[in-house]
Amino acid sequence: IKSMVSEKQFKFILRMAILGAVGALVLLVLAALSGRVPFLTARFKALLGSTSNIAIVKSVSEHQPSSWTTFFFDMQCLVALVPVGLYFCFMHLTDANIFIILYTITAMYFSSIMVRLVLVLSPVVCVMAAIGASETMKNYSNIKWGLANSSTKGVVKPSEKANATTSKLKKKSNKTDEVKEDVVSKSDRGKDVLEKLKRKRSNKIVRTEKKPVTFITGAMVTVAFLILFYFYTIHCTWVTSIAYSSPSIVLAAVNGDGSKTVFDDFREAYQWLKFNTDPDCRVMSWWDYGYQITAMGNRTVIVDNNTRNNTHIARVGYAMASPEERAIKVIRELDVDYVLVVFGG
Repeated sequence: IKSMVSEKQFKFILRMAILGAVGALVLLVLAALSGRVPFLTARFKALLGSTSNIAIVKSVSEHQPSSWTTFFFDMQCLVALVPVGLYFCFMHLTDANIFIILYTITAMYFSSIMVRLVLVLSPVVCVMAAIGASETMKNYSNIKWGLANSSTKGVVKPSEKANATTSKLKKKSNKTDEVKEDVVSKSDRGKDVLEKLKRKRSNKIVRTEKKPVTFITGAMVTVAFLILFYFYTIHCTWVTSIAYSSPSIVLAAVNGDGSKTVFDDFREAYQWLKFNTDPDCRVMSWWDYGYQITAMGNRTVIVDNNTRNNTHIARVGYAMASPEERAIKVIRELDVDYVLVVFGG
């Protein structure tokens, strides 16, 4: 489209497309909040911000809204660097920067609604924080006197152009003094215009401090970032070892004396199902263990982690919460051979 229309028309089309997409998203969110979108699932409505109390959604811990401690626990100092990266992206709008800005804003919104979507936010947080840290360190390490131009090598200053023009005018004896003054005045005006253009094109911070102070400031900022990222690396290693390295099947706990106890009951139970039951038997359990029984025990389950069949989940929940006389009727109705009950004490 950009090659078929003018630049002004393309900007107008792009602006209208963005406004239309935002309007459609707002209408979809409002419709989900009011319950007027019947084809959306309960999880999708909750993702858009629906506040309806749906038991199957509210009972899952990973569907809960994210707390501030979650972001600081997972990302630490990157939370503070993301706004800095957004600022620099807005200062230099390109196609890539617009994409990363939209990605950041949408990921932040959805991850705040559902804690499981923090995983989607993590990559763009790393990218945006890297942009913020890189641009900040670049600004403090490339400080120059006066105008902060990217390069002064090979660039003729306006004052030099004016002096060259004046010397040439002096050599020409057939010009009158009035013409000389007129040309000099024009060169002065050209010099002012060039200086204004250079100020507009300059992308770096203008500093007028003395050189020792500037060097100390840049060194302090660089050392601060190095220390910050050093502790960030230690924090990430600790979080990975504590929260994201233990499987959900084999559990571990730390005793009072510092020793570790491993609970291998789930794996042993699934192995028992696999080697001691009929291959065609049906197992009734709560939906949390559905995928594990199917994968490790190789047995058919009534409900699993897909949670799309709300009717079966409701029947299984009713059987689990009812006395034995009522539960056995539901179990026979579902044609179940084994019931997995998780308890502790």
